[in-house]
Amino acid sequence: MLFETERLIVREVAAEDLDAILSVYLSNPDYLELTEGSLGEAGRYDVGMLERDLAIVRATPGRVFAGCFERDTGETVGILDWLRENPNDGKPWLGLIMIRADRQRQGLAAEAFEGLVEHLRRRGIFVLREGVIESNAAGRALAERLGFEPVERKTMKLAAGEQPILVLERRLD
Repeated sequence: MLFETERLIVREVAAEDLDAILSVYLSNPDYLELTEGSLGEAGRYDVGMLERDLAIVRATPGRVFAGCFERDTGETVGILDWLRENPNDGKPWLGLIMIRADRQRQGLAAEAFEGLVEHLRRRGIFVLREGVIESNAAGRALAERLGFEPVERKTMKLAAGEQPILVLERRLD
């Protein structure tokens, strides 16, 4: 276990979690449309692609991919992905926070994020960056609600194609 909150247990993903983690992704097709694609199909994402992504996580020093599990039921409700130190700028980055569509608007993303903030503070980390695809209105709105502020714009190549990215930052102290 990485950390707990009032309603959540956040821990690294195990092999037996893959189907539930995939369901989190698949419940958010608008996000997949922006970021994923295979075989000429935008938004395509399957268990093989998830396994590939997890292999990349495991091969990336300091990167953590965690599931958010409801404390009372053990139900998988979301995912958190972060990098303790980005080699490009030396800062920690939030890669993704995603809640299963049927559990959104219940404060779970904010609760998971605040748990992550406390987890990072205990490790002496007091700033966090994140990149949000500019056309991802829901992602931008969540980042703003979580207290992130824009610091720069970049372009990034994703499986779904090149996308303009808004880089945001939040102080954690």
